[in-house]
Amino acid sequence: GDQSSPTIAPVASRAEASNDTTPREIRLIHKRPKLPASLRPDGYDEGSPAVPHAGHPDIPIEILPFLMLGTFKTASDHGIVTGMGISALLNCCKGDFDRGALEASGVQYLQCAFDDEETSLSLQRQKAMDLISSTRQAGGRVLMFCERDWHGAACVMYLMWECRLTLLQSLALVQYKMSSLRVSPKLCAYLLQYEAILHGRNSMRLLGGLLVEI
Repeated sequence: GDQSSPTIAPVASRAEASNDTTPREIRLIHKRPKLPASLRPDGYDEGSPAVPHAGHPDIPIEILPFLMLGTFKTASDHGIVTGMGISALLNCCKGDFDRGALEASGVQYLQCAFDDEETSLSLQRQKAMDLISSTRQAGGRVLMFCERDWHGAACVMYLMWECRLTLLQSLALVQYKMSSLRVSPKLCAYLLQYEAILHGRNSMRLLGGLLVEI
């Protein structure tokens, strides 16, 4: 077995990035990590270089059968939301969203503004995780969306928490599904901290404010 000590990303490097909230492109993961069979998408091709799929921007991306990522445009499209069986909308940023027509159809709505400097990331994370879990248990589907690219990182948090994936595994899965993945240095630092709390070690590190493989 692996007798090496747990790898924890330095607190200092996390602190350096803690105030930068500008989303930046995450580098391609050089080699895809293994995923549990139940979570492995078709064509994932373990061990091959990671090349994200170029999905259609106006169609939600299915990360898991009950969890999808989309844009403000897709979340606002009543036909897409109802046609894809989406029962809950999770807005991951502060942007205003007109939810009147969708709420009239019984679609649940929650705003967890991960870009809100006045509330903690941990509080927003817990609200988001609770909605996804309750919707999953009820047999529904959640659409996470954002106009500032915070929803991808929020999805990664859920995969680490509920599916017990490492940060590297979670990023690889989301990156494989999306045409791009943008995360701010502040959220990168938080993801490292959260992974260390959940798993006792880190699978990635910060380099220039962004996550890279160890």
